[in-house]
Amino acid sequence: MPGDDGRSREKRNPYDLIFIDWQMPNINGIETARRIRARQWNPRIVLVTAFGREDVMSEAQAMGLDGCIIKPVNASLLFDMFINIIGEKIPHSESSGPDQSGVTVQEPVGLREAQLLVVEDNEINQEIVLEFLGNLGIESQVANNGQEALDWLEKRAFDGVFMDVQMPVMDGYEAARAIRAQKKYADLPVIAMTANAMSGDREKCLAAGMNDYISKPIDFHELTAVMTRWIAPQMPRNHHDPQAIATTGLSSIRIPGIDTETGLSHVQGNEKLYRRLLHKFRESQVDFIPRFEDSIRRGNHQEATRHAHSLKAVAGNLGADTLQQAAAELESLCAHDAELHQLNEAKEHLAQLLLETLTGIASLNEQEPKISTPDTTSVGEISILLNKFKQALEDHDTDSVDMVMGIKPMLGALAETETFRKLEQATNNYESDEAKLYLETLMRGIFDHGPNKNTGTEAK
Repeated sequence: MPGDDGRSREKRNPYDLIFIDWQMPNINGIETARRIRARQWNPRIVLVTAFGREDVMSEAQAMGLDGCIIKPVNASLLFDMFINIIGEKIPHSESSGPDQSGVTVQEPVGLREAQLLVVEDNEINQEIVLEFLGNLGIESQVANNGQEALDWLEKRAFDGVFMDVQMPVMDGYEAARAIRAQKKYADLPVIAMTANAMSGDREKCLAAGMNDYISKPIDFHELTAVMTRWIAPQMPRNHHDPQAIATTGLSSIRIPGIDTETGLSHVQGNEKLYRRLLHKFRESQVDFIPRFEDSIRRGNHQEATRHAHSLKAVAGNLGADTLQQAAAELESLCAHDAELHQLNEAKEHLAQLLLETLTGIASLNEQEPKISTPDTTSVGEISILLNKFKQALEDHDTDSVDMVMGIKPMLGALAETETFRKLEQATNNYESDEAKLYLETLMRGIFDHGPNKNTGTEAK
């Protein structure tokens, strides 16, 4: 009943959860909530309001309401809000989440045969998503932008698409609209990945034809829950058991400006992967300031906004919260065409934080144990390693990135060839089919002509 403050229920059992529209006749939603809270019972209250009423949302937060939903409301929004508020009352299955030993327990087996397209331009985000999916036994293919995603959809069938929203060439919104424009993709689940979950991106994603969304930094259990809702494998393939993630317990990683516990939680406690992502972050963001300044100098604020957005997303994934906030501020200033002096002030603040973070990551090299490699490697050892590597590429296993790094010191002069360089690049970009071709070429060079001549090693 519009504007009813709950008195009609007073003599019966009260509700546990109430969704209240903000704009109603008689009294509005805020006042209704205030009167309900004044009664003797205390239900959870969620305010439903139109997008753009930030003042109402602020008032709801100040009142201590349990949540806000922005219209238009759909089943996914209601489900997520319900789980966030009431979810703690639902007993968790023993088959979900990490056990006491720090090893991830298997997730729903119904996802294991899924084949997904991951559309994401940032290498760090790519690696995190592929690692999660690989641990569930899910095969995935990476596209670096919306146009590449459309190209891949023409080449092969997928059970679902994870779509970043801000990308060069073609963004996620345009790609989603292009997908929905084709009848054959009417039932293809498209799930947005957005770092702006509270600033209107949710509604834009749904309006573009996407089914659902997940927020960055990506949470493993949220990812699994969304997939369980939408993904139904249609193309059975060879069964692969999900991989258990061995964690190292309390991490020894300490970096100023980075909450490494939070960062590790985003990769399920996988310290080996986390270290790799930290180094990749340093390599990819060391030239952030020159790239950003160049975009501003050319008057391309859209590109500058995208640079700041990308830094914000990956900083959040790694647990660099202060840097993430600074990047978010710079992104907002760019998006709203702020004055140059405001941009420069925010940029200088971010530059100092970024320098401290990159310096801290560089110090990790001193903490890591040095790997000693033998002066000689037998033909048998090389053959075993390369065949394991080949199998990892065929399985689209993310461990292939670590394997190519481990193999490199054993190849001697061959590691300096153009073929190996392309193999390493394709592997790091998760282009498994292309990497396999380069690996086969490399293996022919080794075993057709002998390891002594090409690798600088001698057979034992």
